[in-house]
Amino acid sequence: MNEALRDIYRHNAWATCRAIEVCTGLTEAQVAATLGVTFGAPQETLKHILGAESFYRSMFGLPQEYWSEWTARFDELSIPEMLPWAEKLGAAWDELLAGAEVDTEQVFEQHRADGTARKFRAGALLTQAIHHGNVHREQICSIITSLGLAAPDLSAYANEREGR
Repeated sequence: MNEALRDIYRHNAWATCRAIEVCTGLTEAQVAATLGVTFGAPQETLKHILGAESFYRSMFGLPQEYWSEWTARFDELSIPEMLPWAEKLGAAWDELLAGAEVDTEQVFEQHRADGTARKFRAGALLTQAIHHGNVHREQICSIITSLGLAAPDLSAYANEREGR
């Protein structure tokens, strides 16, 4: 089962890296563009994807120090600086899924600064990480298209064509 998940997560990492690469070639105005019905501009959306995915992965035992070099400068992070974070995050998922079978029924608890706690089932976290990334990458593609530019093909087929 983990092998199937590894393939899905490898595609997820590739798609995020590809979105970052495409956005690196956009102008400042283009990476600040928004449609009003999306999360935000591509630059902010990419940060959001990486921040959320880092949280999801951390629930499986990845310490925050793993990505602290990026989160310490989160607000100033440029798009090119996001690529190493995305690559390292992809490797962290691959490492997790290369190990023992993931117990999808395991429950993780997040203790928040306000004293509240939230519980997450491992299977829901795995699903959410993929869903979340897909939704927001497509929002970035919609913004790019609205600017009259060709959006990248982030499909699994494109990933295969590029020979991941």
